[in-house]
Amino acid sequence: MKRAVKALQNFGKSLYGPVLILPIVGLFIAFGNVLGDGNLAEYLPLLGHPLIQNIGQLIAKSAVSVLVNLALIFAIGIPVGLAARDKGYAALIGLVTFIVFINAMNITLQLQGQLAAPEQMKAAGQSMVLGGQVLKMGVFAGILTGALSGYSLISVTGMKLTYSACHPANAPICRCPLSTIRE
Repeated sequence: MKRAVKALQNFGKSLYGPVLILPIVGLFIAFGNVLGDGNLAEYLPLLGHPLIQNIGQLIAKSAVSVLVNLALIFAIGIPVGLAARDKGYAALIGLVTFIVFINAMNITLQLQGQLAAPEQMKAAGQSMVLGGQVLKMGVFAGILTGALSGYSLISVTGMKLTYSACHPANAPICRCPLSTIRE
């Protein structure tokens, strides 16, 4: 029971990073909207300048792209939060797991002939994620793949892998099965 509680506590702590990004993104969206919205130009004439409005729209739309890809943020942030060390590897493993999951879901839908036409995707419960048409899972896809990759990383962290050169000349002393020895 203690292990389960500790695992849930660690999982809860791993959510801090991705969740802490949200207010910062919200501030950037608000700041970009203030600069990019021409309605405030009558109070501050500087905000009416096209360059200022373009910069504001750039900031706001760039921040919105983070929200659109929030599942990816969770898929990377959760393994980073769960990892005690090698957080860079944890982030990379989270990213790769998410990409493989999205592509596997797209291929599965293709093989089953269930890919909806673009105008019918919403009604079919599908959406585009990283260029692939998948079932609409939202942030849950990122949480699922992040937890899977994070706990998988924890289980293999610290393992010592040994390498023995399996060559036919070393066959009598090689620890590998003979079927894996190649010339």
